[in-house]
Amino acid sequence: MEKFLAQDIFKIASKKNTSIQREQRELKFPFNLSFKIIHKNSEKLRGPGIYFATYKDEVIYVGSYSSNKPKIIQDRWVKHIQTFTNRGYRLGFNAQTKIHLIPELFKDYFAKEPYRYCDTGTVTSLERLHFAAEFFHEFNIDDNTILKDFCFYYKQLNDNMNPKKIESDLIREFRPRCNSKTNNLESIRGISIQSCMQYLLSTNVT
Repeated sequence: MEKFLAQDIFKIASKKNTSIQREQRELKFPFNLSFKIIHKNSEKLRGPGIYFATYKDEVIYVGSYSSNKPKIIQDRWVKHIQTFTNRGYRLGFNAQTKIHLIPELFKDYFAKEPYRYCDTGTVTSLERLHFAAEFFHEFNIDDNTILKDFCFYYKQLNDNMNPKKIESDLIREFRPRCNSKTNNLESIRGISIQSCMQYLLSTNVT
């Protein structure tokens, strides 16, 4: 399992405008940060694999990566960090029937920019919005300090393994806070990366 500090992967920069839904938009807080990738591609990031995102040493998200290209940061992690913090400039929310469930802290921000109620290419979820709301006193700054408690862990898998199944099994077992849930299941807090690694070992994912 390889560990990657978010501060070694991304560099924060404020952004003033961009094109969303084929129109130029003036960007305003909180949707005004660019997360520039500064980490070089590495063979250690080639798929297939399973990854974990942690915040303050708690596993908050589990994902899988099937591509044999070493581009998981571009394909997955840069979008995750934008949604975990609710600061990405392309952020959108396309669950139309759940707009009323957006945390109070963020409702006005979305309401003032209704063009974000769609698939903008970086789509957030209720789970991630509630997470961001809880820690927004630490995410409402415009520099790399916002990244200091985030880490990503990546485990490459053998080609004969099924990363999507392993991902589903992990989510069912641990129910991390930022993964989407089914059947109204409650998230589990305080998940350690050690617990996840132990589970992988117990299921012969080595």
